[in-house]
Amino acid sequence: MEDKKYRSWLDVLTDPPGYNRGETDGTITFVNDTASFDNTFENAENPCILKFKFTGSTININSQSTSFNCGFGNEVNADGDYSRQKTQPVLDNKWLRKEYPSTPMASVTANKAELFQNENCLVPFAPKRFFNKGDSFLSIAETTKSIYTEYIPSPGKFIWGWIKKSDVKK
Repeated sequence: MEDKKYRSWLDVLTDPPGYNRGETDGTITFVNDTASFDNTFENAENPCILKFKFTGSTININSQSTSFNCGFGNEVNADGDYSRQKTQPVLDNKWLRKEYPSTPMASVTANKAELFQNENCLVPFAPKRFFNKGDSFLSIAETTKSIYTEYIPSPGKFIWGWIKKSDVKK
């Protein structure tokens, strides 16, 4: 996202017989080789606190809160050691669409539509970020006057922000 903050999605599946699932998303903030997970990015009522420790090609996850707070099912947690996959998925808008399968699309009707850091569209990014007329994007969350979106224009890039509803159509 910026500096040492990254957007994160975590899907956990237990073994048989239950095959229970846990899914959560939010941000990870790095300090050296350790990251803290924060799901308040999605306006969670109860925080999900996860600590990530990176050692070589291994990631250790340690839960600091209940599984329920992280949106996990019965007997699901993310605790443990995970190996980095040899082949990483391509993170693009097709992948993002799979993360939000029921999210409606919106498109820009104004010549330029600015993205903002807050839902009131009062805090711009520096440098400013824009969508152009005809651009389509996911309408992930809404207020009465704005839409929250995420967009991946190319691998390694991630754009997020709030856009004024007056600049778009759904």
